[in-house]
Order: sequence, then structure tokens, then C-alpha cells
Amino acid sequence: MSKKEGSQVETRFAGARAVPEASTRTREPMVLVETVAPEFVDRAPQRFASVKKIEPPAKAEVAEEKGAKRAARIGVGVTVKYWYDQAFDNGVYPAAILWAQQIFGAALGPLVAFVPLGIISALASYAELKAYDWSKKDWLGIELVKKIREGGKGEGLIARFARMGDIPAFFLLSIFTDPFVTTAYLRKGSDFGGLSKRDKRIFIASVLVSNLYWTLRWTAIISLVQLAIATFSLPVLLLLSVLPISAVLYKLYGKYLFGNPKKRSKEVGASK
Repeated sequence: MSKKEGSQVETRFAGARAVPEASTRTREPMVLVETVAPEFVDRAPQRFASVKKIEPPAKAEVAEEKGAKRAARIGVGVTVKYWYDQAFDNGVYPAAILWAQQIFGAALGPLVAFVPLGIISALASYAELKAYDWSKKDWLGIELVKKIREGGKGEGLIARFARMGDIPAFFLLSIFTDPFVTTAYLRKGSDFGGLSKRDKRIFIASVLVSNLYWTLRWTAIISLVQLAIATFSLPVLLLLSVLPISAVLYKLYGKYLFGNPKKRSKEVGASK
């Protein structure tokens, strides 16, 4: 190869290398362009105009909804609990004491009935307490009253009860409710955390106080009724019992049956 031909090849090779090097320096990024149908562009504002913006509920509305659910839950729980206690205190107790008196006599019968009634009451109250802790729901309003007792705000009879102290509350709750409510109210905290040693002592003491009260109460009532039947004739007793019942029924339903006497006297005065 001659020098002239070699120089021509070298020049061509250099030009071949320079082309891609220059092209890489002047390369521009690729831009993708999507085409949209014109009819969709025309209808887009109409479609999105009907979509409403979803806003989170206000805190006041959420609190009001929670308060309504809590009030409904407590109302149902208190109603069921009331009738359950009424059936046990005013149904099971007198029936058991009457049965024991028929077998063991008027004096020994209540003492014999005290033992099984206490066991039944303790088992039922303990089962209620375990269910209460398991559900972790305040379906009787106990935790709300405890907050007032611990310094929260409150007015009325419930607030006065919450501030009277643990000892009066223990006896009142043991007599008028049951060991479950007494223990749940007097235990410390509101974390549904079961029973401590202090709580167990309160529970056992409440079982004894509650059953002693209801046994003595129904023994006295049964004895008075038996004495009245032995002293007076049965028709007289029935007549005496009808009078207070009639007064109560008239007080409750008299205005619906006979009208309101005050409103009727105003109407008579206006007609004159």
C-alpha cells in the first residue's frame, strides 16, 4: 500500500469514528405523546363534576355518635340487669326460703337456705364479672361513675353517690345490687384487668352482706304474712291488698282512663 492510499484509509476511519461520537453529543430525549379521543376530552368535565369530595366527619360528630352508642349500650345493659336481679332477689329468694321452712321449720329454714343461695349468688356474680372483663365494654355505666369518684365532673344523685366514699358505697351496692357491681365499682382502675387480692376480699364480703340482707328481709316478710293470715281471714287480707294496688293503678293509668281532672275542671270553668 502506498503512502497516499494509507492516508486516505486513515482519513476515512477517522471520519467513521467521528460520526457516532458527534451523534451521541447531539442526541435529544425521546418524548412520548399519547393521543386522547376528542369526545372524552369534551365529556371529562361533566363526568368529574358529579363526583363529590369525601370529607372526614368532624370530631364533634364522631364524639356524638360514640356517645349515642354508649348510651344505647348502657340503657340495654341496665334494663337487662335490673330484671335479672328482680327475678333472683324477689323470685328465687322467697321461693327457696319458703321451701326450706316447709322442710326444716320456720326458724331453721332460712339458715339452711342461706348456704345454697350464697353459693348460687357468688357463682352468678363471678360469671358476670368475668364476662364484663372479657367484653371490655362498660354496659352498666360503672366506669363513668368511677371517673366521677376519682375527681371527674358530675352533678345529681349519681355524683353525690360517687363522692360519698367506698364504705357507704360498699353497703349500698351490696344491698341494692349484687357482688358483681360492688366489686367492679370498688376495684381500682378501669382496665378490666381481673381481680386483685383486695378485689377478692371485697367480692367475698359483698356476697355475705348481700345474701344476709335478702335472707333476713324475706324471712321477715314471710313471717309477717303468715302471722296476718293466722290472725285475719283471707278475704279481709285480699281486700286490704286490693286497695293499695288500686291506688297505684289509678295513679299510673287514671288520666288515660278518666282524663286529666285539672284539665277537665278548666274546661268546665271556661264553658261557664
